[in-house]
Amino acid sequence: MDFGTDIIQIPGGYVGLMAYYGYDYVTQRIALAKFDDSGNVQWVQIYHSDSALNEEGRSVMLRSDGNIMITGEASILKPGCQFQQQRPLFINVAPDGNLVDYGILDVSDTLWSYGWESKESENNNFYTAGVLYYNPPYGNPLPYFLKTNKTNNEILVSKYLIDSTQAWYGGANLLSFLNDTTIAITCGFHRKYPSDTIDNCILITDTTGMVKKIRALFSGVEGHIVGSISSLAVTQDQKILAASQEWQDNYIRAVLFKLNSNLEDDSIYTAPYTYDWACPGGVDTLLTIDPDCGVYVDIDELERLPDVSEIKVSPNPVSDMLTVSLPEYLVSRNAQRGMQASVYIRNYQKDARLEIYTINGTLQCIQPLTPGQREVQFNTGKLSSGIYLVRMIYQNRQVSTVKFVKE
Repeated sequence: MDFGTDIIQIPGGYVGLMAYYGYDYVTQRIALAKFDDSGNVQWVQIYHSDSALNEEGRSVMLRSDGNIMITGEASILKPGCQFQQQRPLFINVAPDGNLVDYGILDVSDTLWSYGWESKESENNNFYTAGVLYYNPPYGNPLPYFLKTNKTNNEILVSKYLIDSTQAWYGGANLLSFLNDTTIAITCGFHRKYPSDTIDNCILITDTTGMVKKIRALFSGVEGHIVGSISSLAVTQDQKILAASQEWQDNYIRAVLFKLNSNLEDDSIYTAPYTYDWACPGGVDTLLTIDPDCGVYVDIDELERLPDVSEIKVSPNPVSDMLTVSLPEYLVSRNAQRGMQASVYIRNYQKDARLEIYTINGTLQCIQPLTPGQREVQFNTGKLSSGIYLVRMIYQNRQVSTVKFVKE
């Protein structure tokens, strides 16, 4: 075997996580490959420690410090113990692929566990979904929540998400932040009571791993699992998207769930939800979508979309009155786990402003925008001759900039 397990977008290209690179089952079980934007391989690095056994890389993420982190598992063999003990594995890698730290988190001899996916909070702690074994070496795995510090060498929280009183076995694999204090986590487990079913769920927890809400998206019986959750994302307005596979009548179909923060179905066909989008006129009274509005696109079309977030200035050069033309709507593009998504933001002006700076970065003026505004005029008569920048700020983030020359 020699296959990819995860991929992320980073500045200048992509990084893919691979397993068993070169068909080596002993020392090359975890590898990263860096690709440029055209898909050309720039480097491949293998990561292994002689103190670890049976290493597995489960996911990869880009840290806030610019490094790349692999989350997974490794086994260790301690003196006097005949069993290999599983541990969370965190591999910290520099942007050029060189190893920064190979960290096996030695929890304790009675807590055998491993990580599946990690996310970083704004205060640089790391949260990991995974598996913790109950009563090892003979007990079953259960869904696990792990919180560590920014160097991944200190445990801040370690606990079961679903304990042995609720489930026979299970595990957690994906997580995403709803906000600074709330996390969505996917897990699957064989429920004990009252239904004795195998549930694939989404949990809402706080940052200590306390489960606040739970919803089963799929339920089945032993040997007849009806679905699994393969991807999890949170939108800018805190809606949860869960992609999954459903087995039905001997075939597999793709399913996408859209939930709100209470884990209720979120749909534009269900009142009283209101949606603001880029089609002229917004959502009509029948809550229907015009398929030709140009907002909903396939993946190939993303690359062909114009950059409608640009601001434009005229005249340029300018001697007195400068006109800044604003876009009809903003486009926000991001990528999670290798998939690019585009969000169209209409009526953005109520949370936006224009700022004019000198080329050296000295602020000259600030102009808040009003809803629906498409042009702004500035009297530049008092500005000295030179080059200036106009920046559009949306929710305290720069989204567009343009230069002009004052004569």
